[in-house]
Amino acid sequence: MKISIDISVLGLWVQCSCAILIAALFLLLGRGAVPGFHRLWTAGWWCLAIALASLGLGFAANAPLLLWNYQFFELLFVLTLWKGSRDLADKGFVGSRKAAAAVGAMALWSALWTFYVSSLPDRPDRYRLSVMFLGHALWMGIGYGAAALSAVSAARRNKGLGSWILAAALAFLSLLFLSYSPLTYRTLQQGGIGTEFMDYSTFLHVLLQFAAAFAMLLCRTEHDQRRLSAFNLGLASAHRELVNTYALLRDEAERDPLTDAYNRMAFRHFESEGVSRFQRGCVVLIDMDSLKAINDRHGHDAGDRAIRLLADAIRGLFRSEDPLFRWGGDEFLILLPNANLAETKLRLSRLNDLLEHSWDGPSPAPQASWGAQRFDSPGDFARALKKADSAMYEAKKEPLLRERA
Repeated sequence: MKISIDISVLGLWVQCSCAILIAALFLLLGRGAVPGFHRLWTAGWWCLAIALASLGLGFAANAPLLLWNYQFFELLFVLTLWKGSRDLADKGFVGSRKAAAAVGAMALWSALWTFYVSSLPDRPDRYRLSVMFLGHALWMGIGYGAAALSAVSAARRNKGLGSWILAAALAFLSLLFLSYSPLTYRTLQQGGIGTEFMDYSTFLHVLLQFAAAFAMLLCRTEHDQRRLSAFNLGLASAHRELVNTYALLRDEAERDPLTDAYNRMAFRHFESEGVSRFQRGCVVLIDMDSLKAINDRHGHDAGDRAIRLLADAIRGLFRSEDPLFRWGGDEFLILLPNANLAETKLRLSRLNDLLEHSWDGPSPAPQASWGAQRFDSPGDFARALKKADSAMYEAKKEPLLRERA
C-alpha cells in the first residue's frame, strides 16, 4: 500500500506541474487582443493547478480546507472548459448572475461535502478521501461531458480539427471520472479493488490534459485563421469599393456634363496612361461654325442643344470606343487609333449633312469645320495635332462655310 500511495502522490505532483506549464503557456499566448474562450481556458488551467496543489498539500497536512480548495477549483476548471467551448461554438454569453450562481453552488457543495467527509467517525484518512472523491468524481464527469458536447457543437459550426480533438479529449476525461464513482464505491465496500488503476490513472489524466491543451491551442489557431480570412475578405471588398468609387469620381471629373464627352484633364490622363491608343492612327479637330449666330438669335439654350447635337453626330460617325474630347467651348477632338486617313475624311464629309438632317431647332442648322491628320508614333502625335488644328482653321476660311455661318 505504501508504494501505491507514493505513486499516486508522485502522479499528482506531475499532473500539477503539467497544469502550471500549460497555464503559463496560455498566459504567454494571451497577450494582446485574444478571444474570450482563450481567456477562460487560461483561467481554467490556473484553477486546475491550484486544485492539484491543494490536494497534494492536503495529503501532507491533513487539512480539510485544502480538500475543499481542491474540489472547488477543479469544478471551477471544468466550468471554464464548458464556458470556453460554448463561446467557441458562439452559443451566446452566460450572464454574470448565472455564472456567479454556478460558482456559488460549487463553493457550497464543496464546503458541505468536505464537512460531511471530515465528520465521518472512526474512519482512516484514506477512507475519508475515497468518500470525498466518490461525489466529486461524479460531478467532474458530468462537467467534462457537458464541455465535450459544447466542443462538438463548436466542431460542427467551425469545421475545425481542433474542436473535434478537444471534444474527444473531454469525452475521455468524462468517462474516466464517471468510472471513478463505481470503482471508488467497490473500493469502499470490498477494499483494495481498483486502487491500482486509480493510483496510476493520474498519468492518464496528464496525457488527456495535454491532448486537451493541444486541441485548445489548435482551436485558437483556427479561430485566428478564420478571423484573418474574414478580415482579408473585408479588406478586399473595401478595396473594390474604393476602386469603384475612385473610378466613378474620376469619370465624373473627366466628363463634360453637357455632352458627356471627355474633357482636357481626361486627355492628359489618356496621354500618360493610354499610350497604346497613341501608337498610330488619326487625330481630328472639329469646331462649330455657327454657334455665335445661334446664341445671338435664339439664346444659349439653343446653343447648348447645337453643341450636344454636334457631339452626338461625331459619335455616330465613328466607333463607340474612339474617345471624344470637348476641346473648347464649341470645339471637339476625337482620337481614332489605327484609323486610315482617307476613310476618316470620307466619314467626316457626311458630318454637316448629318447635322442638318438631325437639327430640329430654328434655322439655320449648325455646321462644323474639321481637320484630320494621321500620326505613326506617340512622338508624332503633337505634330499631327498641330496639323489637324491648322487644317480645321483653313476649312473655316472657305467662302461657303463663312456664308453658312
